[in-house]
Amino acid sequence: MNKKKVKILLVDDQPANLTALESVLAELDEELVSVGSGEQALRAVLDHSFALVLLDVQMPTMSGFDTAALMRRHPRSQELPIIFLTAASQDAFPVEQAYALGAVDYITKPFNPVVLRARVSVFIDLYRKTAAIALLHHQRHQAALRARDERIRLILDSTRDYAFIGTDAEGVVTEWEGGAFDILGWDAGSARGRSADMIFTHEDRAAGVPRAQRALALETGRATDKRWHVRRDGSRFFAEGVMVPLRDDAGKLRGYAHIFRDATAEKLASEQLAEIEAERERLFRQVEAAGDRLADIFQRAPAFMCVMRGPEHKFEFANQRFMQLVGDRPLLGLTVREALPELEDQGLLEQYGAVYRDGEPVEDRNQRMLLRREGGALEQRFVDAVCIALREADGAISGVLVHGIDVTERTLAGLLAEGQRSALELAVSDAPLGDVLDVLASTAEDFSGGAGMAAIRLADGERGSLRQAAGPTLPQEFLDGLDALPPGVQAGPEALAAASGEVVAVADIGLEQRWPAYRALAQAHGLRSCRSLPILAPSGAVLGVFCWYCRDLREHGEEQQEALALLANTASLVIGQRHEAQERLAAEARSLNILESISEGFLAIGGDWRISYANHAAEQITGAGRQALVGAVLWDAIPELRGGAIEQGLRRSVEQRTHVKFEAYYDPFGRWFEINSCPTPDGGIALYFRDETDRRLAEEGIRRLAAVAEQSPDFIGIATPDSMGMFLNPAGRRLSGIAADAPISNYSLADFFAPESRQFVLDEVLPALTGAPARWEGELRFAHLATGEVAPVYFKGFAVRDDRGEIIGLATVTRDITEQKRAEDELRRVAADLSEADHRKSEFLATLAHELRNPLAPIRTGLDLLRMAPPEPAALTRILGMMDRQLGHLIHLVNDLLDVARITRGKIELKKEPAELKSLVAMALETGAALVEASGHALTVELPADPIMLEVDSTRIVQVLSNLLNNAAKYTPPGGRIAVRAWTEEGQAVVAVSDSGIGIPAEALGTVFDMFTQVRGNIDRAQGGLGIGLSLVRRLAELHGGSVAAASAGRGEGSTFTLRLPLGDSGRAAAGAVADADSPASGLRVLVVDDNADAAESLSALLSMLGHQAEVALDGRSGFEAARRAVPDLVFLDIGMPGMNGHEVARAIRASAGMEQVELVALTGWGAGDDVKRSREAGFDQHLTKPVSIDALERALRAAAGRKK
Repeated sequence: MNKKKVKILLVDDQPANLTALESVLAELDEELVSVGSGEQALRAVLDHSFALVLLDVQMPTMSGFDTAALMRRHPRSQELPIIFLTAASQDAFPVEQAYALGAVDYITKPFNPVVLRARVSVFIDLYRKTAAIALLHHQRHQAALRARDERIRLILDSTRDYAFIGTDAEGVVTEWEGGAFDILGWDAGSARGRSADMIFTHEDRAAGVPRAQRALALETGRATDKRWHVRRDGSRFFAEGVMVPLRDDAGKLRGYAHIFRDATAEKLASEQLAEIEAERERLFRQVEAAGDRLADIFQRAPAFMCVMRGPEHKFEFANQRFMQLVGDRPLLGLTVREALPELEDQGLLEQYGAVYRDGEPVEDRNQRMLLRREGGALEQRFVDAVCIALREADGAISGVLVHGIDVTERTLAGLLAEGQRSALELAVSDAPLGDVLDVLASTAEDFSGGAGMAAIRLADGERGSLRQAAGPTLPQEFLDGLDALPPGVQAGPEALAAASGEVVAVADIGLEQRWPAYRALAQAHGLRSCRSLPILAPSGAVLGVFCWYCRDLREHGEEQQEALALLANTASLVIGQRHEAQERLAAEARSLNILESISEGFLAIGGDWRISYANHAAEQITGAGRQALVGAVLWDAIPELRGGAIEQGLRRSVEQRTHVKFEAYYDPFGRWFEINSCPTPDGGIALYFRDETDRRLAEEGIRRLAAVAEQSPDFIGIATPDSMGMFLNPAGRRLSGIAADAPISNYSLADFFAPESRQFVLDEVLPALTGAPARWEGELRFAHLATGEVAPVYFKGFAVRDDRGEIIGLATVTRDITEQKRAEDELRRVAADLSEADHRKSEFLATLAHELRNPLAPIRTGLDLLRMAPPEPAALTRILGMMDRQLGHLIHLVNDLLDVARITRGKIELKKEPAELKSLVAMALETGAALVEASGHALTVELPADPIMLEVDSTRIVQVLSNLLNNAAKYTPPGGRIAVRAWTEEGQAVVAVSDSGIGIPAEALGTVFDMFTQVRGNIDRAQGGLGIGLSLVRRLAELHGGSVAAASAGRGEGSTFTLRLPLGDSGRAAAGAVADADSPASGLRVLVVDDNADAAESLSALLSMLGHQAEVALDGRSGFEAARRAVPDLVFLDIGMPGMNGHEVARAIRASAGMEQVELVALTGWGAGDDVKRSREAGFDQHLTKPVSIDALERALRAAAGRKK
């Protein structure tokens, strides 16, 4: 037996994909129906029955998910299996969304042909088995009608897809019947006694949905259950059902009945169908045993049911849902005509009669009924219903059973969607706005089932009122009357809604006192209630009002309000798009007006070079009429353009899709034109052109004048009257950073200035150049265009005029004054430095005078004491000790000055040798001990036990440490504390000298090491010092590769000076001890040559006291003669003598025979490194600086004595 082919719907917007699907599925030998869009797919499922839909997800106008959602709204395709086809990866595919739409599977592209055929084959087989089972069920149903308790079995047979769960008042399961096990997976034994909340998702349980659902059912009598539930295995399904409270005859709450069905698309293999059949058989047995309890539950089933007996169709049974459908009117014992008279002439009574007469069941989808609700108003309802004949045991028909579901909500939603779709299709087809709005108004009326009439009124921005746009069923006289009402909120509820942007509802127009004229107009046309919804743009602006009128008094239900709001939003979308289109047209019109008014020629040229528009200026410039230009190819309309620079520029603009601006000479006219070509999105160009001949001639004249400026070292430039560049000489290009061959027409005059000068140039300079002054000059700042470097300039600008006095350009001669400014700055700096130096010199000289007088005063006093009377030996010792100390201080002062001078000139030489830090500190402490002790300071010394080796000039470092120690002693009040600490740190030896003295203010820390700086003020100067000691310390430390730093917490807080020196080679042995001095020399012949008689005589006396024979000469020549005559053992020679200086005497002695062994010692005030070097070059053996100490004198004598031996 040949099987009837089943239909398979293939949906894909790509023909190649459809062809591939048809090729793969051809082997199944079934009827394949291919469509290219979601809209075509919806029409196909309404016209035919399909076993399966293969649905592409990504489609341009309506996606696969949108298509599936619309299919699920229609009863015909609610259970239709859908396999989604997607190019997305498995991870990216929205599985939950697909299953929520009833998808049974999804396949990713490119698909495997074998897998695709196998999956499709399963659903073909399922479709055929389902059909066979449906036939078998029908046969068994007929037999069940004749079994015991036919009415209950009939009810069960028609509701076998529902799960029936009974609970007590707390939600604990007491009954678990019907399809509960099949749908949920728990059997009755395991389910009873557990909370019914277990079938809710964990999200709903967390949100308290089960408890809220029971509360709603208790409050309203029923709670709709449309949500995801959970099976025992954790999988989810979507349920459609209801929960109702169960009460006894006394009205006491006995529990709840929860009845629902599995509304998800089921993907069951053929073996599962057998299990379902067995389970359904078990259901019949369980329901039969359940008795009255099940009857009570089915009384509250979510599907409506009623049983009518006899040819008059007298009501014998009607469940709660049926009672709710007809408005809870008395039914039992009454015929249909008696109980529901409004069904007369609706065809239903005739349908019931045909089923009672013929016995054939009648199924009707989306059947429309008008039922009278409470209050007497007719209300439309839509149902999916089956009417079945009821037979007795002998087969005789005794009545009819009507069973179905109320699909009003779904149908009205589809009606709204269809109305929206139709309106939007009209809108995009540019249909008149009134036609589009009529569709929306008609949709609102259809949604209400004729219970009201709709109108749409649009806001008139100019009049501030509303005007009629749509009202398909309202009397025209009423609509005209609304337009005639005066503007303002007094015009009626529509005007108030427009003014406030809020919904305005009037339950009884006759009682409304705010709008007497409107009330009279509405009552004259039988309108008794109304509702006005503002139509709002996304910006919040009011576009119009959606008006709803009724001829009876009624409160608008929630569904009706939502429908009107949805249609008002759709109207907003349509009106807004239409306004945008009108604004675009107006903008285009404004653009055309501008193009017609400009003096430039304009041509709009398409990708095929055909002219689509030419403005008036283009006609005048080309001499061709607009009719000759528009529609013609550019090269045909103006053939002279071929082959020249203009064609090349235009083709470059098209090929490179870039803006091209150039000037070209058009030979036929003998004129120059500036041409601008801008690419357009359609592949063509927008061409602007203007005659630039006069400008070029003027520029040429200016260029001839500018040629003179080519050799100028100044910036010379010429610009157009609007300040755009025309000419710039080489000097100007160098100053601004513009290459010699670079165009300057894109630069404005303001571009050459530094950012901080540009606004001034725009606000002051340019207005002066183009205004009455016609010139401006002054100092400004240029900026290099490449590097941004700023240079000061002196700018002179002026306007260039033609013979008529019109400005034809702007010119400037600008000079770079960088060097001038630098010289000025340098002069100011030098002047400031000289002033500071002069000030510090004056301070230094004053301080030097003070410091020299301090030691000279006690020396002078000591001399006076010695002259007055021979003192006692003890007094003589004190006087001589005092004079020696003051002389030492004076020598130290002079030595510091000389050292600073040598360091400043870079003449000092360091004699570095290995030295141990501890010994250096000890020598410094020995030098400064007297001052520390005299001031009564407490001195603490902390030195490391291990030796710290340095590579330094020991004398200089001892000098540094002594200066720091003396500085601490001088500036610490008597009885203070001084600490010397030493340690190593990061490859350096560190010595810190701290005191509890007067401290250093924070503002003076930065200058404490500067030359001649004293930060303590006039009072502290009594302690002495020239302000050079710390400067000398820093410079000597730096010469050794070290550093010195000062720190103080402020005035009165003491200070710390920290010296850091690099460590030497620790492996070197310390320098050996100095050998004992030789015995004092005696009996030498000594010649003293010095032009200072006091110095010469005093030294001669001292030498005599030491046991030597001394002779004096008071000038160089006398000294040389004395030496040649007596040939002394030792000669002390002053260097700076008149006539023959010391160097010349030394050379003469060395050149004289017989005086080779004479010891020559320079004794001078000059002690710099160069001085010593010159002495040795002149033949001196030693170089001593005045005043000479007795120790130095004795060393010189010993050296002479050694030479004599």
